[in-house]
Amino acid sequence: MVTGLPLMSAGGGDFDELLSMTEAMADLGEPANPMSDAIVHYLAARQSPSGCWENTGPRPPLESSSISRTAAAIRALKTYGWPARRDEFDERVSRARAWLLTARPVTNFEAADQIAGLKAAGVSDSELAERVKKLIALQRPDGGWSQTAYLESDAYGAGIVLSRLYRNGFLKASDPVYTRGVEYLLKTQFPDGSWYVRARGPKLQPYFQSAFPFDHDQWISVSATALAVMALAPAVH
Repeated sequence: MVTGLPLMSAGGGDFDELLSMTEAMADLGEPANPMSDAIVHYLAARQSPSGCWENTGPRPPLESSSISRTAAAIRALKTYGWPARRDEFDERVSRARAWLLTARPVTNFEAADQIAGLKAAGVSDSELAERVKKLIALQRPDGGWSQTAYLESDAYGAGIVLSRLYRNGFLKASDPVYTRGVEYLLKTQFPDGSWYVRARGPKLQPYFQSAFPFDHDQWISVSATALAVMALAPAVH
């Protein structure tokens, strides 16, 4: 997939997979390397004139949001943008920030990603305080967050809200809000260590069994489990 990027050719998931890769690399503190150079080169070329990275497929929640894509792309350009192209990347981030400031999140995970993206783009904590307050207020009585207003709490919604707000300094692991979220995740964890989330995306590919449980709901449950672990980790220290 990465080898084709200099020629502007990506894999089946287009830049969604690339954004996930750079998010993981940034979280792990990986330095810039030839792979990250190829990724940001491709991402820069795929930015819309409006400033965002547009939705390319209706596969909620993993591949359904231009807000989430734009937030991740901002972080990628800020973290791995080439020094020789810094002026260009700064201009791209500025356009992305302007778009993200006016975007209206529909889901809780979009709201969390919007906050993270704006923080990465240089928006101050004080300017983001009201957005953070509104997202925290959406915590359910069970301690979790839902993906949307029409769904019950699940590990994907709770995990992404807690991990995004913690990573960007808006919540501490000792805060009561965080503690209730942790309690929700612990009580919904399966004995094998996983979390179950029901899939909402259309079934575009033939199903096959993997080593992860939950059959047709494996993909989203894998992501939800990863997000839940990210949310729980700060509470362990």
